[in-house]
Amino acid sequence: MTSKRKKLNQLMASSKKPQSAFDELAREVGPKLVVYINKNAHPYAEKACTMANVNCHAIQAKASNNWGLTGAEVEENIQQDLKQNLIPLFVYCTVGTTPAAIVDHLESIGPIAKK
Repeated sequence: MTSKRKKLNQLMASSKKPQSAFDELAREVGPKLVVYINKNAHPYAEKACTMANVNCHAIQAKASNNWGLTGAEVEENIQQDLKQNLIPLFVYCTVGTTPAAIVDHLESIGPIAKK
């Protein structure tokens, strides 16, 4: 929820709208926000997205990457979403999932997330 509020504040500042228009912007933009997670992440990650009323895109990582999510996989999903006018919010990375100790490839995801 904090990330959502921060993103809305950034969008509000760049829109030059008065602060009184914040709720309107939140209703307009909120449903377009997207969080990216590894499909093998803890199930509460998706539940948190639901509670924050943001989209959650669970990306199926590949066996060839030891089931860890890569920057290329995240970038591909972000590009698809941008074409649909969705707004990337953040990438939720895992470091040792509960069922299989899967670790996402942070070194390749970090630069993508910073964009």
